[in-house]
Amino acid sequence: MKHCYISNMIHRRGWRLLPILLVSLAAAAPLPPILLSPAEGERSAVGTPSFYWDWASNLSAPAPTDGRRYEIQLAADPGFARMVDEDAVDIPRYVADRPLAGELWWRVRTLQGGQGSAWSPARRLTIEIPKRVFEIPAGADLAAIRAVVSNALATGAPARIAFAQGATYRIAVDGALPQGHRSARFHLLELSRARDLVVEGRGATIIFTRPTMGLANLAACTNVQLGGFKVDYDPVTYLSGIVRSVSGAELVVQPDAGCPAWTDPLVKYHWSAMGVLDPAHPGRLLAGAPNLFPSPKSAALEADGSVRLAFASAPPSFFAPGARVLQWIRDRGVEMTEARECSNITWHDTVNYACPAGHYLSLDGSDFKVLHCDSVLKPGRWVSGNADGVHTRANVIGPWMEGCDFEAFGDDGVAIYNKGMFIVGAPDLGTVRVSNSLFLLKPGDRFTVFNPREGVCVGPLRECLSVSALQQDGFGAHFVVTFRPPLEKPPTVDADGPRGDQLFNRSRANALSMVRGNRIRNIRRYGTVLRAVHSVVEHNLYEGCSAAGVMIRNEAAFWRNGLYSEGLLIRSNLLRDTAFDTSGEGAIVARFESLAGSVKRPMHGRIAIEGNTLEGWNLAGIRAEAVGDLRITGNTIRSRGAVFPEETSLPTGIRLLGCAPVLVNGNRVEDARPLAAALSLEACAAVVTNGNAFRFKALEGVAGLVLYAEDEACARSGTWSGSGLKGFGGRGTYWTGTVGASAIWTAPATGKKELWFWRVAYVGNDPGAKVVVRHGGGESAVVMDTRGEKPGWVPLGAFDFKGRLEVRVEKVGGEGNLRLCALRVADPSPR
Repeated sequence: MKHCYISNMIHRRGWRLLPILLVSLAAAAPLPPILLSPAEGERSAVGTPSFYWDWASNLSAPAPTDGRRYEIQLAADPGFARMVDEDAVDIPRYVADRPLAGELWWRVRTLQGGQGSAWSPARRLTIEIPKRVFEIPAGADLAAIRAVVSNALATGAPARIAFAQGATYRIAVDGALPQGHRSARFHLLELSRARDLVVEGRGATIIFTRPTMGLANLAACTNVQLGGFKVDYDPVTYLSGIVRSVSGAELVVQPDAGCPAWTDPLVKYHWSAMGVLDPAHPGRLLAGAPNLFPSPKSAALEADGSVRLAFASAPPSFFAPGARVLQWIRDRGVEMTEARECSNITWHDTVNYACPAGHYLSLDGSDFKVLHCDSVLKPGRWVSGNADGVHTRANVIGPWMEGCDFEAFGDDGVAIYNKGMFIVGAPDLGTVRVSNSLFLLKPGDRFTVFNPREGVCVGPLRECLSVSALQQDGFGAHFVVTFRPPLEKPPTVDADGPRGDQLFNRSRANALSMVRGNRIRNIRRYGTVLRAVHSVVEHNLYEGCSAAGVMIRNEAAFWRNGLYSEGLLIRSNLLRDTAFDTSGEGAIVARFESLAGSVKRPMHGRIAIEGNTLEGWNLAGIRAEAVGDLRITGNTIRSRGAVFPEETSLPTGIRLLGCAPVLVNGNRVEDARPLAAALSLEACAAVVTNGNAFRFKALEGVAGLVLYAEDEACARSGTWSGSGLKGFGGRGTYWTGTVGASAIWTAPATGKKELWFWRVAYVGNDPGAKVVVRHGGGESAVVMDTRGEKPGWVPLGAFDFKGRLEVRVEKVGGEGNLRLCALRVADPSPR
């Protein structure tokens, strides 16, 4: 049964699927899926397998677009009378949110068009808990624990390592180790090439005494299940306090109890950046402030126990007396857990109250799971972690995260991504030299060549044939990669890396990721940042995230995280009080970047944003850029009196740029604030809008739907030129002096609509421009003086439409120039 699932509210409860209603007996029933894994009769030492079926066998091919879902059942008998778990998912992968045990049977059926297929033939799976148990006694020190672990690994699989029930282990190292010495960085559990291993915390508490200690490090492991721990750090891994006074470039801060000393050399060695916290919400950043500030240059202890912090320049006004400030201690720290080049690794039912860097990492692996793990605040604390919660890089199969409670982090709640690899040379069109910095490519993998300067992929996907490591030929340490088909032309190479062409491994694109039923609260930056294919983010609570709750983006500059995402479903999430820092994002965002900025043509593919509720957001509710096949349906977007980072900025409910085709259907935008637009379309094509309801505060210059002159919805004929005069929202404008030149906007429209034309005020404009509106009753013409004293919206009137509107602007006289910017369309109901 699923727990911690979200419908209208976040709560923990069991649930069962309602019976599928077969609404059309005449339609052909869908076919049952073909089961892939686990195989019939398979036996497993770990209780958290992934179940696969249907098109999961070929993730490089496009996923079906026929709206199919799947129902899966797990039972303790072949007749499925004693149900263990049942669920419905949109991808051909499933993970039970609790470890399974014993003999089980599983089956799947397809749900499509209101019908369910026949069930697939059932398969039997046996979960056998390893009988060999290696006990770690209460009170064991670091050496004793490592001895038990070493013995368990040497004995061979399958095996269990068990900590003492409810015991406390305080882990310390020799204080004489030199500052920053590599030997000071370690994990309690060092597991290399382990397989079929279960590690049981049994409620044990692990307390670390340095920010260079972590719980577990796994390398090249397979089928490992770990859980049941409580993790804390003494002292905690951050500094916080109240500003007492400000003088020039110095602050005097009264530290909070329980924090390490600001003057400790070890602390300064690890500190990374500062932040300003909301005093009313522990762990949440202050609304309207940047989410990072530089760290101080030095710290000096005062006689009264306060600390004097010196900065390179005067701190901003956010650091006023009474402000609560935070110093993260992250640099050169260690991850709490890390899995590198591993498969089928599960963390479950683990709680941590502090963390030096990342929490749960899977690097260059596959099939990573984090189930019912919490990273939460203890009373009186202000931070639970310095960096990402779940962090997966270049996984073949992406993470499955469910039922977790993450709060008060110094970085993203969930980060799923890949890395671009720098090309440092090309001996020929079928061979490239690639930097060894984050090299992620194996023979058989398929990659794309990315031009970050223009934000485009060059040519088709290419297959890696061979990889050879070299440290010579004047290129330093690098890899030589051969591939097919060859390049069309030599790649662009940048000696420093960032501006040259890059390789992105599309075989490690985090396919079939699932982020489900989690609470992600009071996070610096993103709740979930997603670079994946065929993946789902659903039924989560995102609250108090300083930037977007859900972000889909690449990062062409510096981080080179990416690349394009395809086949994503963002569904039934509740996003509350998000996107309040100065990054200017939105609550749910999809964007694609080049080094020059946002790309205005489709790069991401097939993204559905449906049934989400957004409460409390700033500059945008839903913002999507560079998406092909975008569906925004059934979302509710309403304000909670959020503050604006920039007082001059008006928010937009749904803002779309460079997307095609687009469906915007059945959304509600309700806001007590004035909006720049409820729906804004910029450089979009093939747009269909139906059944949306917009209700917000009326204000001069506020619109329901804004259609710009540069959109494909506007067809210009005759001679037009770009103008230096700015239009609505700072957008560009066009002008013509040619009699007979015209522009026609077309868009879907049904029912009564009010129309306005944006007048680009200029003394030399046409005093008699003609605007013709074609509607359900015929045509209506308006003659407009476009000179005016100031720019603004000019009403054209209210008209009834029967599926389509057409507005034609013509230059009919010889006097002055006709200028063009935007058309505004809105429902005439009170706002």
